[in-house]
This record gives sequence, structure tokens and C-alpha cells, in this order.
Amino acid sequence: MTGDYPADPRHTLLAWDGNPTSLHITVEAEPMEQLTATWSADGTQALISRGDEVLVRHPVTLSRRTHSWLKPSGNGKVSHYGSSGMGVVNFVRNGCFRKFTDVERCADSCYSDGPRTGCFADLSAHAAIRKNSGFSVVHNGVATGTEGFFSLTLPKDGNLDLSMFSQKVWRIDSESSTSCLSLALGLTQGIAEANPDKIMTGISSDYFFVPAAQLRRAAACKGIVIGHSLSPWFGISDIRNRIAAARRFAKYGVPTTLWIITRPEWEAANPEGWRLISSEIERWDSRSIIFLGYHDKMVHETASETPNPMGVCCRNGVTKSGQYVNMETKLALADGEPADGVVVGTCHKCSLGCGAAWLKVSRCLSGG
Repeated sequence: MTGDYPADPRHTLLAWDGNPTSLHITVEAEPMEQLTATWSADGTQALISRGDEVLVRHPVTLSRRTHSWLKPSGNGKVSHYGSSGMGVVNFVRNGCFRKFTDVERCADSCYSDGPRTGCFADLSAHAAIRKNSGFSVVHNGVATGTEGFFSLTLPKDGNLDLSMFSQKVWRIDSESSTSCLSLALGLTQGIAEANPDKIMTGISSDYFFVPAAQLRRAAACKGIVIGHSLSPWFGISDIRNRIAAARRFAKYGVPTTLWIITRPEWEAANPEGWRLISSEIERWDSRSIIFLGYHDKMVHETASETPNPMGVCCRNGVTKSGQYVNMETKLALADGEPADGVVVGTCHKCSLGCGAAWLKVSRCLSGG
């Protein structure tokens, strides 16, 4: 079956001629069913559903402009981006809802390898402190006793103005929630509309279906760029769902990047998944592709390759002592000496800007 992309989010895109305005689909195998997120009638709850079943009714917390939803200086990682760092807006945090998708290894944090994991959110200090209480980004808000870890917070006065902050680029929901959730609820669009001179970035796992109206709204903002993570660690239906979503975002005019997380072991274990990803990379502008090598608390691998002339993610790090290092060699950038201490940030002098650089390129290409 081929034709225009249907309203049913469960279909999987497999065939595309490369033109975002003439997208076609082929339905094959059993596609992953995406979750949906909507507001309750009174706006006090977010409803997370699979099909017709409401799985979670999560209350909205209203808060003053504090660290509970806004971090102008970002987190330890992105605070080293550029001259003024990168801000973080945490409307939703500490819950990705992967467990609800029933996709392959849905109960495992992304990029897990036995007791080790490459899920950045599960590696945070916040997560480490709460591990004994059952904290896991995959299960938060899903498993009994973890409801309080997941949060949905909005400004008490409704004020989304960020003009008093110098940061040009802002990450939406950091790394503890998939960006498609905020897009589905219209939160990313709202803050982008209130700050047309800022850039809002996000990275999506595509567990949530973003309605067409919300994608059109995001495209109209001109300041939103959304990445979609791909890796052979994921199963085939998961990979196809992510590819489908990325193409769909692009079709609706949302500046879109692909984040390719690499590890030789995964590529060898899932050759079909890696073939799908490699084939997809060839369809996109190389400047919209961001490669990232697997890393956890024990290892920091470098990306296996990159077609992007602007480089790879997490190439330059900074230690707690303020020493900048090359993550490929672990040598100090200034004098070539071994790194002194643990690396706490990896965005020093990054030219990618979590996709912000591609947003600027795509604006030029479109004449916008």
C-alpha cells in the first residue's frame, strides 16, 4: 500500500523518494504503535494513552520561574557550550515512557549492556541518588512508586519570556524525556512562539505521535529543530518507527536532524538495523546528521564515522578542574597532557549546537 502519509500513526514508512514534499509509505511487518499525549478537558492533567486506553493521568504542577522547570545556565554538560552556554527548559522530565511502547527491550534503558547503560538521564547524579527508590527513566511514571519521579511543570504565571537571558540556544527537556512528548502537548511550540529570537532544540525517541496540527505549528515557529536518535541497539520496528517519524517531521517542514549513536558491537549484532540506518543517512543532507559514540560512566567511545563537516557530538570535554580535553585522545587541548580528573561536560566549542547549526543552514536553504 502506498500513498500520502495516513492519519494512523501505526503505519511504518519504508519508501521515500528523498523529497520531503512527496512522501510515500509502504506498510510492512508489525509496526510499533506510538503513544499519544493530550490535555484533559480542564487542562490540569496530561493524558498518556495507547490506542483508546488512557494509561496515565498526570497532574500539571504550576511553579514560579525556578530550577524546577527552567535552568538558564543549563546542566553540567551543556553549560560549556559557546560563550554563554545553553539553557535547558524542563517542562517534562524524568520519564520517557519507553516501557509503554511494547517495543523490543522496552523495559531496558536505551543503550543498556547488562549493568551498564548509555542512557544519559539514568547516569545523572539525580538518578544515582534515587536508584534505591526505583528511579529508572524507562519506568518513571509507569511503575507503581515511581509516579513522583516524572514531572510536568509549567510556569505559574504563564510567562514564557526568556528575553532576559543571553542564551541563544535552549534544550527542551534535557535528556530525561523524549522531545516528542513536549511537541505533542504543544509546550515546545509555546515557548518558541514566545521567544522568536531563540532556538529550541530537542532529541526525540518518537514514542509519542505528534499530531499534524502541532507539527505545522512547530514549523511555523522557525526556531525549532528536532533530532531523532537512531542506533542498531534498537530493534527493527523501533528503528523503522524513528525513521518514519523523522521523515514525517521533515515533510511538515520542521527542521530535522538524525542522531546516530554508534558502537561496533551493535552494528555486528544487528546488521539489518545498521543497514536501514546507513541507507537512511544517505537520503539526508550530511549537515543534518550528528554522530555520537557510545559512552557511559566507564567508557567514552568515539563515533565510528561522520559525514557531517561540522564534526561529531561530544568531541571536546571539560573536567571538574576546568581543563579542556579531546575526548578521542583524552589529552588536554592546551598542552597535550593527560586529562586531569573526570570529564563533566562535552560541549566545549561545539559547532553542532544540538542541531542549532543545521537550523541555520536549513533557513538559508529555504530562503527563510
